[in-house]
Amino acid sequence: MFHSTIKLKYRYLKFSNLYKFNFKSFTIQNNEYVVNLKSELDFEKEVMKCPIPVLIDFYADWCAPCRKSAPVLESKANDLKTFKLVKVNVDNHPELSERFEVGGIPYFVLMNNGRKIGDLVGFNETKLDSMLTGI
Repeated sequence: MFHSTIKLKYRYLKFSNLYKFNFKSFTIQNNEYVVNLKSELDFEKEVMKCPIPVLIDFYADWCAPCRKSAPVLESKANDLKTFKLVKVNVDNHPELSERFEVGGIPYFVLMNNGRKIGDLVGFNETKLDSMLTGI
């Protein structure tokens, strides 16, 4: 019984450390090609009036696939420099989630000149790459 308690505690610590590591890698820095949305006014400026295509990433802090996709998307945006990544937290911006009819996360919407030109539910890197090569 004592041995199983230690195993259980080890599994808990291992899981919690993994969660902390993933969460740290999920935090992003705002820069020219990656923007963490703060308000509805920022949405109009960063998405609707942006001169380059915009990939909107609807995510939540508690979503594991969202945490997995974040570093991949950030590196694509910074490396390719052909689109801007705008991250929208669905818990902080429910009005935008309703406006874009977000049913599941992560949800990606590709916009150009204020118009929706593509979307993707779930993180599938090959489909995301094909969507981004069309811009």
